[in-house]
Amino acid sequence: DANLDRVRQAFVTDSSAASYTTERDAQRRLIYLSAFDPRLFDEARAQVATLSRWWTEHVAPPGPSEPAPPGAGPAPWVIVVLPSRPDYARWGQQRFGDNWERIGGQYSHDNKLLVAQDLGSPLRHEFWHVLHWRDQDARGQRHPIWIMEGLCSLVEDLEVPAGPGAEFRPAPSWRTNQARRLAKSGGLTPWSVLFSLDPKRFTGTRPLAQYAHARSVFLWLHECGKLRDWYAAYTAGFEQDATGKSAFEKVYSKP
Repeated sequence: DANLDRVRQAFVTDSSAASYTTERDAQRRLIYLSAFDPRLFDEARAQVATLSRWWTEHVAPPGPSEPAPPGAGPAPWVIVVLPSRPDYARWGQQRFGDNWERIGGQYSHDNKLLVAQDLGSPLRHEFWHVLHWRDQDARGQRHPIWIMEGLCSLVEDLEVPAGPGAEFRPAPSWRTNQARRLAKSGGLTPWSVLFSLDPKRFTGTRPLAQYAHARSVFLWLHECGKLRDWYAAYTAGFEQDATGKSAFEKVYSKP
C-alpha cells in the first residue's frame, strides 16, 4: 500500500486523477493503476492471464520448482502502471531523457514496478520480465542479459490462430527481419560473444542488433519445440554453465 501511494504520487496529477482506476490481482500478486478505457483494461488483464499460463506451459520446467532461498515468502506484489500519454511522457522524460518516446516501458525489479505506455508489445515484454525475475529469485539465479531480453522479447509479436481453444504463438517480427539482414551481411554476433555480453555492452553497443539476435534464438527454440527443454536444462545446469551453451548442447545432442 505504501508503494502504491508513492507510485500514484509519481504518476497521477490533479488533472488526470479521475481517469485512473486501481485493481488488485491476488492470484498473480499484481496491483494495476490504469488510465486506459475499461474495455481495453479488461483486455490487458486477460492478456496478462494468458501470458502467465503460456509461461507455465511452455517455459517453466515441469515438476516442482527449485526450492526458494531460506526465509523467502511468496513473490512480492508488483505494481503495474498503465498511465495516460501525458503522464507517461512526464515520467519517461525524467527517466530516459529525450529518447523517452522510443522506449515503450520498463520493469524495475528493485522497485517491483512495471510501466507500459501501451497494452501491446511493451506490456507483454515487461510482464514476462516480472515472471522471469520471479523464477530467478525462486532459484537463487541471475541469468545473463541475452537470456533476459531474448526470452522476454519472444512475446512482443504474436499470432493467434483461429478456432476454438486456439492459443497464441510467437511470430516472426521486425526483429526477425533485422536478424535476417545481419545474417546476410555477416553481421550476426557469434554465440560465444553474445552469451558473454554484460548488460552495458548489450544495451550500449548495437542494442537493436543484440535484441534481434537474442529474440531469434528463442524463436528458433520455440519453433523446434525445445524452449521448455532448454530452459529446464539451463536452470538445472546453471551452476556449471551460466552462459546457456551447455543447455544447447544437451537438448540438441550436438556441440
